[in-house]
Amino acid sequence: MSLIELKNVNKTYNNGQPLHVLKGIDLCIEEGEYVSIMGASGSGKSTLLNILGILDNYDSGEYRLDGKLIKDLSETEAAHYRNRTIGFIFQSFNLIPFKTAAENVELPLFYQGVSRKERHRMALEYLDRLGLGAWAEHYPNELSGGQKQRVAIARALITSPRIILADEPTGALDSKTSLEVMELLGRLNRENGVTIIVVTHESGVANSTDKIIHIKDGIIGSVNINTGHDASPFGEGTIMKKPMEIFDEIWGSLRRNKMRTVLTGFAVSWGLFMIIALLGAGTGLLNAMSSNAGDILTNVITVYPGFRSIPYDGMEQNS
Repeated sequence: MSLIELKNVNKTYNNGQPLHVLKGIDLCIEEGEYVSIMGASGSGKSTLLNILGILDNYDSGEYRLDGKLIKDLSETEAAHYRNRTIGFIFQSFNLIPFKTAAENVELPLFYQGVSRKERHRMALEYLDRLGLGAWAEHYPNELSGGQKQRVAIARALITSPRIILADEPTGALDSKTSLEVMELLGRLNRENGVTIIVVTHESGVANSTDKIIHIKDGIIGSVNINTGHDASPFGEGTIMKKPMEIFDEIWGSLRRNKMRTVLTGFAVSWGLFMIIALLGAGTGLLNAMSSNAGDILTNVITVYPGFRSIPYDGMEQNS
């Protein structure tokens, strides 16, 4: 049984006009394979990667991951697979700017319920393996592009995933750093048996992998086994967190962005003040109008022309 199996998978986006992105994709990837998906921009390769990572839904067909039909998974089960089975590496790194390198790496463990002390220890260990031990307490804006990508790789590896999905992992890097990143991914595949799927449009990156899948206009054109590629580390938890852990995360974010926190707090407070003031003024005006209307209605004298009342033996006579 294949680790990843797609049968006749289709995906269409409807933005006013239907755009058929994937057209009957059939694909099998075995555990431990090192695969690249090549194609030009707009060919559907990133959409395919998002579906493989359970980040996007498909319209029709079948996608089985480790024998499980993805469409049968609940939202919680899908989140479990993403967090424990799949690691993601993105071209833009997707690091949180107000968290240190270590804090970015340990983030997936936070959602698994790992204690703060243990996840920090593991983050330092993985950064050290990637040669970034001395940069653990530095923020992303203090790191080079290659260092940021290594932090992203460490974050992807810290949950010991069976699959790593890399979307243009060298797109923002120079050629030397790109080579280092691809060599690192190759070692992870060879030494740890991690299944790695790389989306790229660069032939040099694709040649580093064992299998090259070509996709064009939403259709897989060919699958090539790359025998002469360039070969020049890496338990169940719970996503529910203790209230104090969540509070610490929130407080840390607020403390690191003091100016933004003050401005946001002021804007929210001012907005609430204005809403309360307007509601109070409206209620006061309504009460005043109701009171005046009541006074007018209780002091009304109605006069009718041609009518008078004359008392006569205790009776009234009209004339």
